[in-house]
Amino acid sequence: MNFTEKKCITDDDIQIYYREYGVLDSKKPTILCLPGLTRNAKAFHEYALYCQSKFQAHLICPDMRGRGQSDYDKNVFNYNLMRETQDIFQVITQEKLNKIVIFGTSRGGMQSAMLAPILQKRLKAVILNDIGTTISMSVMHKLKKLFMHKTGFIGDYQATLDRFHLLDGGDTKNLTPEQEQQIINAIYRLKEGNYYLDYDYQGLKIAYDKAYADLEAVNSDICDLKPLFSTLINVPILLLHGENSKLLTPKIIDETKELLPHIEVQTIADRGHCPYLNEATLIEACDAFLTRFIA
Repeated sequence: MNFTEKKCITDDDIQIYYREYGVLDSKKPTILCLPGLTRNAKAFHEYALYCQSKFQAHLICPDMRGRGQSDYDKNVFNYNLMRETQDIFQVITQEKLNKIVIFGTSRGGMQSAMLAPILQKRLKAVILNDIGTTISMSVMHKLKKLFMHKTGFIGDYQATLDRFHLLDGGDTKNLTPEQEQQIINAIYRLKEGNYYLDYDYQGLKIAYDKAYADLEAVNSDICDLKPLFSTLINVPILLLHGENSKLLTPKIIDETKELLPHIEVQTIADRGHCPYLNEATLIEACDAFLTRFIA
C-alpha cells in the first residue's frame, strides 16, 4: 500500500476516512484533494502517487461523509457544503496543516472557496477541476440521475463500463482501456468480482433534491456561485476545463475570468465533466502550476 489510511471523528461523531500520501514537510504545502459530488479519495489515487514521485509531495485525500469509507449520516440533510467543509477543516486541524494547496474537483472546488476565508494565508493555491462561477439549473437537474437507484449493485466490469458511458452521454471520448479501468476502479467499489455504487445514493438523493428545490426557488435558470468564489480573488488558481463539459462552458469560463481575472485555464480535449486525472495535458498543466509552490 502506497498510502496510510486514517480517520477523523467529527464533532458530531461521524468518522471521516482519509488517505495520507507521503510525509508532511514544513517547507512545502500539502496538496489537499477534494473529490466531486459522488466521488471519493480513490479518484486521486494515481495522481497522488504521481505527485509523491514527482514532487516528493504530501497529500491528504478525504472521503466526504456518505461517500467511500466515511460514515453514512442518519441525518441526510448534513450532506451539504457547509457541513462537509467543517469536516474537511477538522481533518486539516488533526493533521496540523499550515501550508495548503487545494485540488478541488467540482463540488470539491466549491469547498475550496468555502475554506479560503478560514485558512487565509495558509491557502497557497487552488486547482479547480471543471467548476466555475455559475451552474445551469438544467445541468443540476440532470445530475439527479446519479441518485436514481433502487440498489447499489451495478454488475461485472463490462456492465459497469457500459453504465459509465451511458451516464457520461458521450462527453468523454477516446479513452484507452487502461484509462477506462482506472476510472471504473475510482468511481465504483469492487467486491467479489462485481461493482457497486460507492456512496449513500438514498440519503444523497433526499439532500440533493432539497438543495435543488431551494436553489430553483431563488433562480430557475442558474445557480450563482459568484459570491462563493469571490473568496479566491487573491489566491493563485488553475482552472481545468473539459472541452465537452456541459457544466463548465466557455461562457461560464469567461464569467469566471471576469470575477477572477488572474485565473489560468487549461482545456482538456475530448473530456466532459470532469476531466480525469490520467491525462497528459492535465498533468503537464498541473506540473507547471504546482512547481511554483511545492518543487
